[in-house]
Amino acid sequence: MTTVYFLRHGQSLGNKDNFFLGHTDMGLTELGYKQAELVSKFFDILDIDAIYSSDLCRAYNTVKPTADKKGLPIHTSEKLREIYAGVWERKTVDDLWNNYYDSFSIWKNDIGNSVCDDGESVKELQNRINAEVNRIVAENRGKKILIATHATPIRVLSCIWNGVSVEEAKNIPWVTNASTTCVEYNDDGTYFIRANSFDAYLGDNTSKISRRI
Repeated sequence: MTTVYFLRHGQSLGNKDNFFLGHTDMGLTELGYKQAELVSKFFDILDIDAIYSSDLCRAYNTVKPTADKKGLPIHTSEKLREIYAGVWERKTVDDLWNNYYDSFSIWKNDIGNSVCDDGESVKELQNRINAEVNRIVAENRGKKILIATHATPIRVLSCIWNGVSVEEAKNIPWVTNASTTCVEYNDDGTYFIRANSFDAYLGDNTSKISRRI
């Protein structure tokens, strides 16, 4: 059994300003950096053998405080990136509704069948991210791995973990910024989503780590 912690990046500038980033490499907000520090506190009591990350800075900088504390290198991979959004890259949501209404409506209402204009389809993304995660797991059998990635990759992987087709992605909710999903990859090819999760959030002058194990 191999344990994998999937970490979504903290709040990005794109999240804050309502941009569709995809492969666009925009960084974290001040809140996102604070969330990254909370993530590192969550992992203080958990053993991690290897850390992987999307090469986009919003994912890398979310996992960096944890890597620094653990004294582990971060192995980056472009195959762990968010969906490639084609002409949607760095467009605001209002722009997408106004100029790409038909295709963007599918993204919002039937995401598993969505194709970004001149970009990647959600099905292609699922194949890409699943192949890369399987490669990482195969190279780290029996270990505990932390993978920093993005919302859509985690959503389409959730279809696989739950044994449903990617067309059912519309029924699986988005994970929140700086949240962690823990999945056990068994040697027989089955998966188990552990009752172990983390959400980092910050309100006015408050911070909280929510942990369920």
